[in-house]
Amino acid sequence: MIRVTLLLLLTLTAETALAACDSSNRALVCELSNYNPETGADPTGSCPARSDFVTAIRDAVAVAPNLRDEVCRLTGLFVVTDGNVSWGVWQNPRSNQTPGGKKPATYVGIASTLIGSTLSAHLDATLKAVLRNSNAPVQHSTDTLSDASSKKLAVAAVLAHEIGHIKWHRDNIYSSLPCFYDRFIFNEAAASNKERSWKRDDGLTASVARAFHPGPSHSDPSGGADHDRGVPHPKQGLTPPQVRAVYTGGFASAFASLSPEEDFVETYVLRVLQKATVSFPLTLNFPGAELGPIDVIGNRSFPLPEKLECISPLAPLAATRRGGSRKGK
Repeated sequence: MIRVTLLLLLTLTAETALAACDSSNRALVCELSNYNPETGADPTGSCPARSDFVTAIRDAVAVAPNLRDEVCRLTGLFVVTDGNVSWGVWQNPRSNQTPGGKKPATYVGIASTLIGSTLSAHLDATLKAVLRNSNAPVQHSTDTLSDASSKKLAVAAVLAHEIGHIKWHRDNIYSSLPCFYDRFIFNEAAASNKERSWKRDDGLTASVARAFHPGPSHSDPSGGADHDRGVPHPKQGLTPPQVRAVYTGGFASAFASLSPEEDFVETYVLRVLQKATVSFPLTLNFPGAELGPIDVIGNRSFPLPEKLECISPLAPLAATRRGGSRKGK
């Protein structure tokens, strides 16, 4: 979950990656170990990755076809075989990461421990990491979703998350996506309820200016940003009722509530899951009868529908290929 904009080199070129992606994705997927993306060292992956890793990536893109174009745009995609951290990297020319006029590259690393995990298990682990409580009495359920589809969607969710971080930095979402500020921060033109999710202060400025986004275990993953409208923030330590208030307060997930960047990223993930080729329920359940479950997939709490509408064009279905097309929900 580490986001960095460091100089990374890979023997696989962007052109080769794109060509491979047009067929089976196999040459695009490599294995990697003993590597820290924050060091800026050259990754020395083993290409291609073993067949079950390649199949997992292929199946994830098939179940979430609106990820295909972004996956095919990557310079390289790794399955990280040590540790449990996934990451996304974009080479930032402004940070001297493209010497000699080198074309900026993008990379995603998916932790191998994720492959074989179900969507609900992945989301539970992520939620507990955000809450910093491995015994948090809240859990996701997908009910009728098959185990095979759930495992595909787990990988798709992580791919979407890391690609979302790449898009945030590479595409300068905070400044360049016209609807972002109005839908996520503050809408001056609204007749009422102008405030959205984030306070307008120096903490917001500091948070969105970061060159990389730390994981939820960092001392302050918010970067100084704080919620508006009284919605509780995970850095305060959340009880189950407060966790529920994050979702009813218009966030796609508790992870989304960490920072404006994660808010964009997790909203993007939610839109990818909503457009998957399989329909499925996704519910967040709380202990006791007094706290009703949250419909995560169908959450309509303000301002989340506005956020989803804003980022929806960024998650289009893949273009027609080889005379056919993929259709998603």
